[in-house]
Amino acid sequence: MFRRSRGEVVERRRSAPLGETKWWDSSDQAVAETQWLTRGELGKGWNRVPMVNNSEHLDPYGVDDASQRLRHIRSGLVLSALDENEIWRRRNDRALVVVRVEVFELPVEPLRRAWQDLAEECLCSLWRQRWTERDETPGWIEVRWKCGSELSELSETPEPADISTREAGGSDPIVVDWLEVEDHTSVGADGDVTKYEHLSFWHGRCLVTAVVRHAQSVPLDDVTSSISAVISEQLGTLSRRLGLGRGFS
Repeated sequence: MFRRSRGEVVERRRSAPLGETKWWDSSDQAVAETQWLTRGELGKGWNRVPMVNNSEHLDPYGVDDASQRLRHIRSGLVLSALDENEIWRRRNDRALVVVRVEVFELPVEPLRRAWQDLAEECLCSLWRQRWTERDETPGWIEVRWKCGSELSELSETPEPADISTREAGGSDPIVVDWLEVEDHTSVGADGDVTKYEHLSFWHGRCLVTAVVRHAQSVPLDDVTSSISAVISEQLGTLSRRLGLGRGFS
């Protein structure tokens, strides 16, 4: 079902949606559609699944003021590739991982600087908007920072609060921001609420976003830290392979 392989970069059209007028750069799109995670890295019980209930959004923001400011900066970078079709689910609980990849014609650093100030407001509004789009009344939602790239250097086996800056073998480092969304909209019968670990990986012209959904009673900081290390390594490898001309830096 899923024909992309780790490290495979082959020029192709976008996988979805069908019938879309071409706007993307084929080389950048091939990078975006690289497989970023594997079952072995996520652990026992994780399986790759097709995107059914979620839909890809060319515009990842909401309608609040923070989103409008981010959208203005993002539009100036000019999107050249997008993929949001890598989804992993764990069999025995509600855990889910969704990876979104955006490549731009210009470096993402201006967007990242704005994200530092606007991320909490943007994500809270966006979560509420997505529930409203599903005809659900959003409940209490809180967004908080867990860590960002100003913290200590990311190690090979990082602690949950140790996600930061890595060198990618080029002029631009890889920086990772981690926020957590606590969502009380759909509370389980046992009173458990849903949390989302929201990771942003910034490097050169590329922004990779990984969202880890899990029940509050089942912390996944270890999985989230592993995902951070793996995606950072992937970005570094692709950047070194593709060089400055076609790569992210």
